[in-house]
Amino acid sequence: MQIYSHNFYLQALSRLTLTILICSVVYATNMPEVDQNTKFVGQIHLYNNVVNFPIPIWQQKAMLANGSRQSKSSDQPYKTYRKEVPGQIIIEMIPKNETFENWTHLFAILAYHAPKTPTVTQMQNISRSIFIKSCKKLSISDQVFTKITHKATLETYICSGLDDSQEGEIMVKYIGILPNGLIINIYQEWKSKGLQINDPTTWPISRETLKTTQKEFADISIYPIPKL
Repeated sequence: MQIYSHNFYLQALSRLTLTILICSVVYATNMPEVDQNTKFVGQIHLYNNVVNFPIPIWQQKAMLANGSRQSKSSDQPYKTYRKEVPGQIIIEMIPKNETFENWTHLFAILAYHAPKTPTVTQMQNISRSIFIKSCKKLSISDQVFTKITHKATLETYICSGLDDSQEGEIMVKYIGILPNGLIINIYQEWKSKGLQINDPTTWPISRETLKTTQKEFADISIYPIPKL
């Protein structure tokens, strides 16, 4: 959702000082298609934590298609936007043939330190408020987790009439809340025209893809980096 990822959070971002490591994904260059039984997992280091997250299917396909060309080019098979200031970072990825002003698939990671550790309910309200204001109709579902290192909520939003347009959007979002006030958001979004909440045939993804994404996001893990 463009208003969410650019207008809302990036008001606070003023300079680019990115020093972040995104772990490369190991994949076979001779695979013509993505095996739905194979899990592609990415890893990122955020503020002394290791975060393991699922690689979206559209990105898997792009990497596999680009595999045979990796030795000839260092270009990523997708576009990436990264920005960081002290205590806050955002990373967004979209297909290579799309723009950040007009995309249909977006995967993002947003992390920041809150002045005071919020509750799960408070984070749900903050996240949902943006969609409530922007969508004519909105379906919300959630799962709440208490994991070893943090609490989390897995949010799913299905929105029609986005910003008074014909566009609709589906978002799956994992919000991890660490005891020290660090908030880690990992989310995937899909946009399309003519989306009707109660008619999955109008969605930009299938119901099965949505369920698979929810299941994979539920397995996101966050662990502190061991001290040597």
